[in-house]
Amino acid sequence: MIPTDEAAIRQWAEARTQPVVVTVLKDDSDRYAPLAEFIDRVAALAPLIAVKRKSADDGTPAPALAIRDNLRFQTVATGQYLASFLDALAPAMPSEFSDALAALSLPARLTLFIAHGCPHCPKALARLLPLAHATPMVDLTVVDGALFSDLADTHAVKAVPTLILDDAFRWTGTIDVPEVAAMMVDRDPVRLGAATLRQTIESGHADRLARMMAERGTLFPAIFDLLAHPRWSVRLGAMVVMESLAEYAPPLAESAVPALLDWVDKADPSAHGDLICTLGTVGNTATIDILNSLSDRFPDPDIQEAVAEAIEAIALRT
Repeated sequence: MIPTDEAAIRQWAEARTQPVVVTVLKDDSDRYAPLAEFIDRVAALAPLIAVKRKSADDGTPAPALAIRDNLRFQTVATGQYLASFLDALAPAMPSEFSDALAALSLPARLTLFIAHGCPHCPKALARLLPLAHATPMVDLTVVDGALFSDLADTHAVKAVPTLILDDAFRWTGTIDVPEVAAMMVDRDPVRLGAATLRQTIESGHADRLARMMAERGTLFPAIFDLLAHPRWSVRLGAMVVMESLAEYAPPLAESAVPALLDWVDKADPSAHGDLICTLGTVGNTATIDILNSLSDRFPDPDIQEAVAEAIEAIALRT
């Protein structure tokens, strides 16, 4: 950190009275150390900043500096990015996008890839931060594409700044922020990724997700990724969605049977029982023969029990 950065941090701290908490989300990679060293130095210069450390939850970007639940930095925000980082630490200010984003019905996950030395990235970041200030429904992660080159490769990022919305929509170069805000409100939920659906469920909106599928008369493909997720709590949330969908739109829920069977073949064995349970939740009498065939294929006692319970659930409904 250069002296001008240190002076800017001290000046920022002198104008603040409210304490700030920054959470360092830890992992075992070599990217953790530079992020931790950066925020420790910032906190030393601005004692009103308290630094906490915790291991990242499954699915949470890490290592990262979490300013709030919906705002994270995966970059050492020195130099041209320091002003935006310090702005992010201040209490959220009213945003010009607050009214536009009030219509958001599902969380929106934004990932902004930047690079140090990029002439356009600092402006893009400064313009996007108000979206995260406007509503907790907007989740923004700022990623240094060089430090996290694996993430940049995964998302096929070839230039910066690149903004990705829900792994489905992207902007590169000049980012029209009002257009981004409009897209978040108007996007087609069928194209939403598993991470966004998971965030929707975990924020208490499983029923809303089921109703949206029922209203549109279509299954959101990413729900199957959650039903087959290695983590039980994630599968449970997706199962609640399917249970509600079976109540609101039984024929649509029944249409999930072929996909569920495909996932039984390719999912981790830990998910088999829950996938079979879901077959019992959404299936009809024709599904009973399918369940019996699964019983023949999987002699494991837990699977046998899951099949029996799924058949009973269907029998009770018919």
